[in-house]
Amino acid sequence: AEPRTIYASDKFRADGTFKRDRMYFRTNDNAPNWKVMAASYAQPEFRDWAPLIAQQATVLSDLTVTSTYVVATMREDVQSLLVVHDLTGKPLRELALPEFGNVSAIAYDIDADRGYATLASFTAPYKVYGFDGKSLEWKLVWQDDPPLDLSQIVATRVYVPARDGAKIHVFIVHRKDLRRDGANPTLLYVYG
Repeated sequence: AEPRTIYASDKFRADGTFKRDRMYFRTNDNAPNWKVMAASYAQPEFRDWAPLIAQQATVLSDLTVTSTYVVATMREDVQSLLVVHDLTGKPLRELALPEFGNVSAIAYDIDADRGYATLASFTAPYKVYGFDGKSLEWKLVWQDDPPLDLSQIVATRVYVPARDGAKIHVFIVHRKDLRRDGANPTLLYVYG
């Protein structure tokens, strides 16, 4: 078959995930926080894309489609949140991460029906966890082995009110035995 353009825009983007029976698109087309649309191979043009997961209040940063589920990676309060939907887009539940951290990458192996998520945290080396495409059960696949003992480091997330009342998310990383009395030297790192 002759190649054809199914989506073109100078203003918006669309990332495709192609499965055996249909195509899934994460797009910011008239959705600044991104949404998910789906199409058949018989009618792949944008005009035929059907809404699957509507734009949410939080940013949809990635999408993984297993044999049974659509797993949306959301960014909520600067943290990763995995939301499981059925293949029609109906939200089913949150998929709790196997440990405190952020999903820095996510991928899927169609032959094994297994997803892989790289977790990053303040208190542990990079880890890759796999999750089963049907049961969604996590299993540690790999972890970095840095020349540091991170077992004595803890991280907590707190919320601090800004002058205008906005809720500011702050991560505090310190040794377990540190007395949090306000008298310790502090390195403050800010972005955004």
